[in-house]
Amino acid sequence: MSISSDLWQSNQDLVQASLQHPFVQGIATGTLERRCFAFYVAQDAFFLEAFARA
Repeated sequence: MSISSDLWQSNQDLVQASLQHPFVQGIATGTLERRCFAFYVAQDAFFLEAFARA
């Protein structure tokens, strides 16, 4: 078994929590509120700007 497979298996609780998060589920089902997505995009843009400067 590879290290990635080992890590995937040993962290299934985190995997499932991430996949079942309301934000992820909202994107998957198309029901995420526009304001939530806009906030995410703004935060991502802020992070990427700072990351690009580093």
